[in-house]
Amino acid sequence: MSYENELCTLSAQEMLRKYAEKSLSPVEVMQAHLAQAARVNPDINALFSLREENALKLAAKSEARWQSGAPCGPLDGVPVLLKDSVKCIGFDYYHGSAGYTGAPAIEDLPPAARIKEAGGIVFAKTTMPDFGMLAAGVSSQFGIVRNPWNLKANTGGSSAGSGAAVAAGIAPLAVGTDIAGSVRIPAAHNGLSGLKPSRGRIPHLAPSPLRAAGPMARSTDDAGLLMSVLVRPDDRDFESLPPCDEVPYRKLSETPDDFLKGKRIGLMLDMGFGRALAPDVEATITKAAAVFEAAGAIVELVPTLVKVDPMPSLNLFLQSRAHYELMSLPEERRHLVLPHLIEWSKRVEKASAPQLSAALYDLEIFKARVTSVLAPYDYVISPAMTDAQFPAEAVGADETVHFAHCNFAIPFNQTGAPALNVNAGFIDGMPQGMQIAGRRLDDLGTMRAGFAFERLAGIEMNWPY
Repeated sequence: MSYENELCTLSAQEMLRKYAEKSLSPVEVMQAHLAQAARVNPDINALFSLREENALKLAAKSEARWQSGAPCGPLDGVPVLLKDSVKCIGFDYYHGSAGYTGAPAIEDLPPAARIKEAGGIVFAKTTMPDFGMLAAGVSSQFGIVRNPWNLKANTGGSSAGSGAAVAAGIAPLAVGTDIAGSVRIPAAHNGLSGLKPSRGRIPHLAPSPLRAAGPMARSTDDAGLLMSVLVRPDDRDFESLPPCDEVPYRKLSETPDDFLKGKRIGLMLDMGFGRALAPDVEATITKAAAVFEAAGAIVELVPTLVKVDPMPSLNLFLQSRAHYELMSLPEERRHLVLPHLIEWSKRVEKASAPQLSAALYDLEIFKARVTSVLAPYDYVISPAMTDAQFPAEAVGADETVHFAHCNFAIPFNQTGAPALNVNAGFIDGMPQGMQIAGRRLDDLGTMRAGFAFERLAGIEMNWPY
């Protein structure tokens, strides 16, 4: 399969250049992407609450601005998708679950507000699992989200629809959110660049010690463009970081050719917990590490990350979060939530307050260990996921412990450090993600490392639709 309309192959950066040249209209681009959505979404189930008429009106306004030489911002006229969990005025909100009624949102959360201010055209929301509590594309409200590279394969999650839609050419940019790998894992399954930023770098609501919004795109260059908008301040998020210089994120293509030279890179292949790493995935990442070495980086194998499994403590914490949301639903609607999530979240009812308190302290010890082990390295590379793929209908690579395949991702939600997925190659026709993690607050450097890898590796991406 291939993209039916070549406009759906353009990067967001290319669209903007053509708008400035007046050789392309935002209306043409929006029409092409709406047609792509109509053609592809029945197969992959990535979108809902599509607002076609409104999108075309916004595109016409954008066209007029470009024609007069006065674009309103760095995304003017670019189609953008938002994950269900990011409320946006007028779009239905389910948080992935049939337990919600789907009432249209009456506020723009910070990522939605920044995209609109920058001229981006939000035209649909993307599907996700219940409460964002699965790293897979299975939902009580939306059903099964399918991977455009192979409809029998899982998209990963919880930003499932965002990953599938961008890979399928429905939009060049999407926003996901990440609490245990939920941007990076669907980016990995779908061949995208996806960043979980430093804690607080992108304002979002409600403030969270783990969750972050992040950009998803078909290249790190495009992800940087979206990142430059998302980092803009919003006083509603009282835990967000002070404003940073947004412009360099739009100029990742100016990353020096020798950026990786002399950088100390940790190759992390042994977490000490979670699901075992598949040999073909390990081989793919080891091969990718050679690209860093060829660029002059010093690549060293990271020692086993931890000696004590943090997953029981993390599960207890996340179960408490999910249980709170389940109990916040009207009693008569709770049974509509995905049965697996009901059973999993209710396990917290058997835990005591001292056990939950101990779990939170154990996670602090885990964070300290991770930070200590990784401190010597400028960047750490690893698989983004443990398995090449798993079935579309599954709640995880290990259905009994549905976060088990997130073991390479979760350390950076805990420490708050930036972590980026880029495509490292293919196994049996499916893209395989490599995670690049940086020191906390070095989001820009982490994205530059990802851009440098993509440029040096030169992996051909024959997108699936």
